[in-house]
Amino acid sequence: MSTEYRTSISSPGDVVVAEFLLNFSNKGNVVQLLIALLVGLILLQGTAFSACEEGDCQNGLGKSKDKDGRVYEGTFKDGYFWGTGTLINPDGTAYKGQFSKGLYNGKGSLVSKDGRKYTGTFQDGVIHGKGAMTHANGLEYSGEFDMGRFNGQGNLFYPDGREYSGDFRMNVAHGTGKLLYADGSSFDGKFFDGKPAGQGVRRYLDGSRYTGNFIDTRREGLGVLESADNSRYEGGFRDNLYDGQGKLTTGDGVVLSGTFNKGVLTGKGTQTWPNKQIFTGNFDNGLPHGHGIMQYSDGAQYEGGWVNGKRQGKGVLVTADGSRYEGEFMEDQLQQ
Repeated sequence: MSTEYRTSISSPGDVVVAEFLLNFSNKGNVVQLLIALLVGLILLQGTAFSACEEGDCQNGLGKSKDKDGRVYEGTFKDGYFWGTGTLINPDGTAYKGQFSKGLYNGKGSLVSKDGRKYTGTFQDGVIHGKGAMTHANGLEYSGEFDMGRFNGQGNLFYPDGREYSGDFRMNVAHGTGKLLYADGSSFDGKFFDGKPAGQGVRRYLDGSRYTGNFIDTRREGLGVLESADNSRYEGGFRDNLYDGQGKLTTGDGVVLSGTFNKGVLTGKGTQTWPNKQIFTGNFDNGLPHGHGIMQYSDGAQYEGGWVNGKRQGKGVLVTADGSRYEGEFMEDQLQQ
């Protein structure tokens, strides 16, 4: 004949479920990962009874089975699961570790039948402290938890090969961290609400590197882009492109400085060549266009109109020997 003992389990449905929602951007698309993990027993003590099958289920070692089919084997105190034990639920979820007054408390391991597993610390029936969680699809998190949520320092490995290490807040990357993409590129810097935001360093697969401000995955604000072709741009960005005041030095030594728009010099600016030739004036789509002054490497100078990078319209050309030509130019040539 079995004897019934009171436990802290109130009903088969009294479990705490923690949902972890993580947002990261990959090439502009938001990836949402939802992980539901049975965390522990409900904090409020109920009035269900457990039948003792073996041993001392009041104060000692024993084995009990609830009417709903849950089986506990381990130490008891005052009729509660208390100490070290194993609890197997009807749905196949199994917990092995420390208990206190019927609740998961201390170090333990929780495994669900679909392959999800958490190993670490619990507090009052909830994942809390340091631990590691794995999912059957390959997702892995190790680090700090706060009341069932990723909170503090941690490392997150994605099934698609990405890896994030750094600060978490309320289940998302938030603070300072590093995101390593599956292709080997990376972002190291500030995150906000699961996305890169603020100052950081983005290293691309081709060897290019950007240091500056980000909004989501976009270069936005002031920054420096050092490209694989040995070009270097320093200045404003908008939606990943040069925008605003900036300076571009190409791989072959040409320097363009001034106002950029959608990636090209547009408006007032200066272009300098390695041979010391200098153009100062107006640009359109990266070419001299409008009024400007070209100082040639041999000492000659032209001031006047330009169209798509060529002298056109009224202008004055002074050659290196002091000769002066003034008139209409067409396709770089003075019209007679």
